Amino acid sequence: MSSTCNQAKCNLFSPAAEHNELKQAFIKSAERGAIFQQSLLPSDPSEIEGVRLASAYIPRLKVSGDFFTVKKIDEDRVFIIVADASGSGVIGALVSAMFVGFLTGYETLWQEPARLLQALNRDLCKNLSDGLHITAFCGVFSLKTKRFVYANAGHPFPLHFQKKAGKVEPLQQESFFLGMIPDATYEEQRVLLERGDRLLLYTDGLTQNECACGAKPLDTTALGSVLLECKDRVIEEVPEEICHKALTLTCSNFEDDVVILALEVE
Repeated sequence: MSSTCNQAKCNLFSPAAEHNELKQAFIKSAERGAIFQQSLLPSDPSEIEGVRLASAYIPRLKVSGDFFTVKKIDEDRVFIIVADASGSGVIGALVSAMFVGFLTGYETLWQEPARLLQALNRDLCKNLSDGLHITAFCGVFSLKTKRFVYANAGHPFPLHFQKKAGKVEPLQQESFFLGMIPDATYEEQRVLLERGDRLLLYTDGLTQNECACGAKPLDTTALGSVLLECKDRVIEEVPEEICHKALTLTCSNFEDDVVILALEVE
């Protein structure tokens, strides 16, 4: 028994219907990707005794190329990483997911930030193409000695609020991003974080937010001033206040994914 399609009643195979079907499938895939990506983020990074943490995760679309995690390596050391994959939406999310997979595989190197970045860079160079890359900042904080050992791969410089001195200094370290130069090398630096000191880590979506009216975004200098203004606020309020300040300056929504991670030493 055969049947024919009545085009007046059935437009299943029309270009418009096909486009709509693909669009809906894409949306559902993006939603599933967002759920998976959220599962990779720390559920409650504030539960680590010895440090207080607060974060903001603002994907521009349903999925994001930005990533961060905070995890204890052992009873003394805490591993921290913030990363930003090139590309937006699904492309950025896929690159980020690849990065997370490699990061998990190198868990034994988490206590050595420079070696970790070199290993990640080699793998990403083999698997990324078309100019895709990742910036990343990672470090290990000792709860006993209060020393923070870190390495940077082309990521925006984190800011260090020094409570005793009452000033903010960037953790400057020139380096190259991951996924482009196989033999790129990375170096470790160290800083002592005293009680009450704070670190602010973030992705460049925070400081490169353009506005049609011509207003300047929240650059690193201005960001440091906001962090200083927040010195008497509890750490949990810092990410929200920084987001508010950034959006006030540019009178718009964020044009890129944003991650903000604030840490305070107890």
